[in-house]
Amino acid sequence: NGIANVHAREMQLAQRLVDGLRQIEGVQLYCCDSLKDHLSTILMNLEGVDPGDVGVMLDVDHNIAIRTGLHCAPLVHAQIGTTARHGGVRFSIGAFNTAQEVDAAIAGIADIAQWARKRKAKFHGALAHA
Repeated sequence: NGIANVHAREMQLAQRLVDGLRQIEGVQLYCCDSLKDHLSTILMNLEGVDPGDVGVMLDVDHNIAIRTGLHCAPLVHAQIGTTARHGGVRFSIGAFNTAQEVDAAIAGIADIAQWARKRKAKFHGALAHA
């Protein structure tokens, strides 16, 4: 029963992550419509930002470790349509993660999304004046 309790806690944190990410403009979640019969691994992308860049920014600016790319599953990425984007951003919640860490991950993605929107607006503004 101990393993079931660990899994239930991980899934509570995964749901917290999914709920938070859903609130951020530009976030695309994959295979997260329902977390029933799911593991605590969440895949996402952020509009206008390469997954590898999201990973570097989370690591360097927010001290959050995630994995990016095709995750040794290129056929899965081909099926869900993320191959052209070089895969996705994968969060893996484990037994020792905390709600505060999940909240920090959400805040980190929100910060990167805001940066991406500002970058896009600046780029489009520069094009309008060219």
